[in-house]
Amino acid sequence: MPARALDRARESYQRGWAEQAKFRFPSAIRLLKRALVHTERADATAERAELRARIMYTLGLCQGEISGMGVAVEAFDQARREIDTIPSAALRARLHGSVDGNQGLMVMRLGQPDQAVEWFSRYISYAEQEIQLGGHDPSLTQGLVSCLLNRGFAYAAVRKRDPAIADLERVIKIGGEHNLPQYYPFAVHALGNVHKQSGDLAEALRRYEEAERIFRADDQPERLARLQLDQAETMLMIGLSDEAGKHLDEALPMMRTHKFGQEIAEVEMFRASAALLDGELDLARRMAKASMRKLEKRGSTWWMMAALIELWAHAMQAKRVTNTLAQKALTLSGTSRPTTSSTRQGWRNCSRRVSRSAGAG
Repeated sequence: MPARALDRARESYQRGWAEQAKFRFPSAIRLLKRALVHTERADATAERAELRARIMYTLGLCQGEISGMGVAVEAFDQARREIDTIPSAALRARLHGSVDGNQGLMVMRLGQPDQAVEWFSRYISYAEQEIQLGGHDPSLTQGLVSCLLNRGFAYAAVRKRDPAIADLERVIKIGGEHNLPQYYPFAVHALGNVHKQSGDLAEALRRYEEAERIFRADDQPERLARLQLDQAETMLMIGLSDEAGKHLDEALPMMRTHKFGQEIAEVEMFRASAALLDGELDLARRMAKASMRKLEKRGSTWWMMAALIELWAHAMQAKRVTNTLAQKALTLSGTSRPTTSSTRQGWRNCSRRVSRSAGAG
């Protein structure tokens, strides 16, 4: 029956949403696709269109993690087309805002935080206007806090310290006022990123440790794994490659189990960096190659950084820099733009090691 089909669709959607919240993207995608099939058996109503739109933009977020930008953007565009069929202008505006926020999250996860800021800002502007007009829907406030948090992460990634801190302080303030304590450790994590980007590495590690205690106490291994990626990067920046490796070795199995996508590739890349600095050249090359394949498949330009790490490890194994290796490195370095201090420091450390190895040959 059509009415029952919509109920089944809603049940599958809710289960799929819960799975993506735990970063279990393959199972989330299966449930969300099942939900869409159920909606096709329901009558064409505004309620059906709203549910289909929510399913589609959640599906886009998950597909971005697994299949890359192109597939995800198509899902977001489908959601927008579905939203445009809804008669209520207010509901259309709200759903379009939700699509914008989710597309921003997907874009940020794929390594484009500058574009993510624009998407997050669209939803934040909408939510702030609604609240100023007297909107008291708790989900609206929660959406605002979530988007402020994500924009804070994005600002930190593009080294805009002041707006990042402003967003994150608002997260803590609004979260405290509206009984949303679940956002606090994420804001602390993001503040750690801000301090890392500004060079205050001791404060960054202190913030990360505070967030780590909360995630461990709340038994949130998926959240902890993402945090450990940033902890390890900071440790690499101050030369603690052994400690960084331990954090990454703990995070990687969790990420692989739940198929985190972009983060797996980043963990593998940083693990390759740590192994390279510790002289574990086979591990460095293996991790770098694995990272490079994933990043290139997903259309992320970070694959070039992984390729450079693999080349450095190869050169160190050979104890000399061949013409072929040098040409590959020059080609990659001409197009790759490391965006983090740890990456730049890694290249400097690797360069010194390769120079010594080349001299030994």
